[in-house]
Amino acid sequence: MIDKETALAEKEHRRPEIVSRKFFDKILTLLVAVHDTTRTAIIWALKILSDNPEAQDKLRAELRAVYSEANAKKRYPTVREINRIDSHYRDAAIEGIIRRSRTESALASTAMVDVELLGHRIPKGTGVFSMGNGPGFFAPAFQIKGLRS
Repeated sequence: MIDKETALAEKEHRRPEIVSRKFFDKILTLLVAVHDTTRTAIIWALKILSDNPEAQDKLRAELRAVYSEANAKKRYPTVREINRIDSHYRDAAIEGIIRRSRTESALASTAMVDVELLGHRIPKGTGVFSMGNGPGFFAPAFQIKGLRS
């Protein structure tokens, strides 16, 4: 939040409003409203990663590689490093965990390439909306011929 406010203030040629009632209200909202969602997502992350050691190993290897300076110094990456450095597998893992943890009732994303999904053509750039509930969420709702990822 501080980085975003600082960047926005810089863009708007003003001083960052970090010490303000609005900023404190946002922090309080995050602390109160996000607690349950965060707890649920973390528990699911532990379960999903422990159930999938190959994915866990791949994530760990990527994090060590992209945060090599922090890793070499045997420290956690800073918030600035986390925000500055792209980690595609980390981002995909987080999205998958959020999707699987059902902390969100639905996910909106954008097709990055032209794709056919279950016989439906989805052009690149199309908004895709997927529900995070229903009987087929954790198990296939119906048989899919030629299932592949």
